[in-house]
Amino acid sequence: MNTRYQNSPLGAGLNDFFTAPLLITSLFPLFAVCIAVITLFTFSYDSLQSLINSTADEGLRSVQAWFEGALGTHGIISAIFHSRYLASLSVFIVYTGLAFVAFYASIAVSLCLLGLITPLIVRTVIRRHYPAFASDSFGNIATSLLYMAVVVAFCTLLLVICLPLYLIPVVGFFLFHFITYLLFKKLLLRDIASNITSKDSYKKIKAVNRGSLHGYALLFYLIATIPLVGLFAQVFFVAALSHFFIRQAIRLKQLGTTDYLLQS
Repeated sequence: MNTRYQNSPLGAGLNDFFTAPLLITSLFPLFAVCIAVITLFTFSYDSLQSLINSTADEGLRSVQAWFEGALGTHGIISAIFHSRYLASLSVFIVYTGLAFVAFYASIAVSLCLLGLITPLIVRTVIRRHYPAFASDSFGNIATSLLYMAVVVAFCTLLLVICLPLYLIPVVGFFLFHFITYLLFKKLLLRDIASNITSKDSYKKIKAVNRGSLHGYALLFYLIATIPLVGLFAQVFFVAALSHFFIRQAIRLKQLGTTDYLLQS
């Protein structure tokens, strides 16, 4: 393997990921989400099926009422809205909408679960590679939960506000993923940085490395969109970004604030 890649945060994080402690740790988010999904569908499948069918039927009736109000009552309109093809399409739309909701929820839940094991991963990386580094974490459980709630609420509100735009195929697809990426990036970066450096240092590191952080977050988000792989790989995300933040924190201490910020 290329030495330069091995020395990069991605290479170092990947090497750490394939060690026994982190491989075992990586199973936690995967199993937790799988158990939650299996339990949900086992105990609420019939209710969910009924909800989907009733939502689809109600949606069709609403659209039919709008057309009849605008164009008048015609037999052809009634025939169209009672056709099995349109009924199947409405069910498909509802299923697609639920799939997007499930994907968004899985990202949010997996990040919340990841927050439980991030300190363990960070300590493992420090112990293996940076034994002389003294972490300077910020925040506590209460502030972390508050930050998480605010970010999730903000991104969920954006999703709701932009609902009409999802009907535009390409625009809706990219808009949905942009908002979900925003949620992913904000929670992931703060969760890791808060276990490594002070809040003031985190702001300085972000100011100097905006491009790199966006690049890492976007790469990890794309991996996270792959079913199951995304859940399994989240420990790798934390390990790689731990290397990045630790190295930047060391560099900040060595250069001092003024010289470090001049890099931006």
